[in-house]
Amino acid sequence: MTNPYQAVIAGAKGSTGPGEEMELRRAAAAMEDILSRITALRDGEHEGWDSTGTIRALVQGTGKLLKVDIGARAVRDIPSHELGRHCIEAINAARVRIGEAMRETLSDLSGGAVELDQIPRVDPLTYWRDKMRELR
Repeated sequence: MTNPYQAVIAGAKGSTGPGEEMELRRAAAAMEDILSRITALRDGEHEGWDSTGTIRALVQGTGKLLKVDIGARAVRDIPSHELGRHCIEAINAARVRIGEAMRETLSDLSGGAVELDQIPRVDPLTYWRDKMRELR
């Protein structure tokens, strides 16, 4: 698969001279693809479960909590004073899933997977800017 970010850059660089309209259309299509993927990630719903598998949380890609489902088995088996902790565990698991989905999407858009142990412990914004500069 072609890297959409590089397709935008290549389209913009090739937009001087004959046939520039076609190059600009390709660049615009690549940019629309990038935006649609990021929008789908933001608007998507992600679920997470607690350690017992009886409580499910559903969150939006922005991290907003949409719903918590507490199964009958959870009500029966989990002590009432522990129920809140299990709900938070499910919510956190769903939010971790957002991070995983974001990583998958950004890896796809940037042209390759980034392993977490390869990322140096620096300011994330600085790291991101440096990686984007490398693509140019």
